[in-house]
Amino acid sequence: MRIFVGIKISADIAENVLQWRRSSQSPRLDAQCRWIEPKNLHTTLVPPWEISDEAWNIKREVLCRELRGVKFEPFEIKFNKIEFGPSFAQPSLSLWPASKATEGKPNHRPNLIWAIGQANEAINNLRLAIYQKLGQEPDIRPFRLHCTLARLKKFLPKEGEKVETLVDFRQEVRSFVLYRAHLLPQGADYEVLEEFKVED
Repeated sequence: MRIFVGIKISADIAENVLQWRRSSQSPRLDAQCRWIEPKNLHTTLVPPWEISDEAWNIKREVLCRELRGVKFEPFEIKFNKIEFGPSFAQPSLSLWPASKATEGKPNHRPNLIWAIGQANEAINNLRLAIYQKLGQEPDIRPFRLHCTLARLKKFLPKEGEKVETLVDFRQEVRSFVLYRAHLLPQGADYEVLEEFKVED
């Protein structure tokens, strides 16, 4: 099984995303998109890792107890742009590693549509605290706040065709989630295994 840690996107932001989709609907784009269901929208804090069902059954309570020990104060995240991504400027965020044939070359075909924002100190501190509780080494690559809205099939934007939109999507973060990813033919579905809330 594949598990990861993330922040569940609020219902308000999910509704804003739906409104944006309606206002910028493109039949050609929709035909090449697999839109993420609102209930599955999230921003990843610790990327997925594999764990066997047997190991999960043994370690679940210890793992969740450790994550319950993560202390943090409520903070705000903000997404300020929707765009195609990842771009060549963010090679470490690509969904697939570069091959020798493509390494160092611009990525002209986007893999997804995402909302992006600036990672603040609070979210970086939360990430580091979670990594520490998990006993994992933090990812050395710079963290960029993002939420995948759609995955693209074989879509190459035509000249002048853009989805780039400036937005102001804000959310107060009062919890983080341990997810299980179910990989299905129609796309991934994310099961909430446990939610860890800030202490009042």
